[in-house]
Amino acid sequence: MRVLSNEKIALNIYSLTFEPTSELLESLPGQFVNINVRGEDSPFFRRPFSIASATDDGIEIIFEVVGTGTWQLSTLHVGDSVDVIGPLGLGYDLNFTGSKSLLIGGGVGIPPLMFLYYKMKNKGIEPQFLVGFKNTSYNFMPRNITNVNFSSDDGSLGSKGYVTDLLIETLFHEKVDHIYACGPEPMLSKVIEISDENEIRCSVSIEKVFGCGTGICFGCIIENSLKRLTETGRKYSLACVEGTVFDSRDINL
Repeated sequence: MRVLSNEKIALNIYSLTFEPTSELLESLPGQFVNINVRGEDSPFFRRPFSIASATDDGIEIIFEVVGTGTWQLSTLHVGDSVDVIGPLGLGYDLNFTGSKSLLIGGGVGIPPLMFLYYKMKNKGIEPQFLVGFKNTSYNFMPRNITNVNFSSDDGSLGSKGYVTDLLIETLFHEKVDHIYACGPEPMLSKVIEISDENEIRCSVSIEKVFGCGTGICFGCIIENSLKRLTETGRKYSLACVEGTVFDSRDINL
């Protein structure tokens, strides 16, 4: 697929947009693409990236440069070719219920929630968005997303501390019917703990290294809860094909 744009949007953070296909235009928030990064010393396995938006103008991913593969992606130019498989995985349920939805994301776990935000807005829903970054230099939130509360590790953007601290504060003042979350596993574990304590439905998108993206390599197993174990008879699920999105009651983090 042809690269349409590749821009640095924050410290070590890039937005890459490539040509849409009919299949990718049907993507759901929480689904991902697996990209083969070509070039000298390229990684053997494809690299997974959540879809940040899918429109006729292109398919967007947002990524942080953390190694050889993502560095090579950051050097692509408009017109270059990129080898993409997707959409993969299962996304968020778009049959929204309840009157108050809350999105909570950390770092590069935020892009699939941006996609979810756009879907909600198209249905006339205005969710509250809680986001956490290391510091203000990593902030890549677009201006067309409103009703956002920020947190940062050093206090340079919004509240100082973890985004889960913002969640606790928000729930103290407001009633929430459904929490949608994506981010590092420790963050998700805390979000699940908080949602359980407050008896709030919670859907989480799991970040794993999806080597194949099709359930063959077994590199993305996640432990099932007792509830899901009883229902399926299996101790583990494959996050790439049975997720990335799970009901928080179905997994153990």
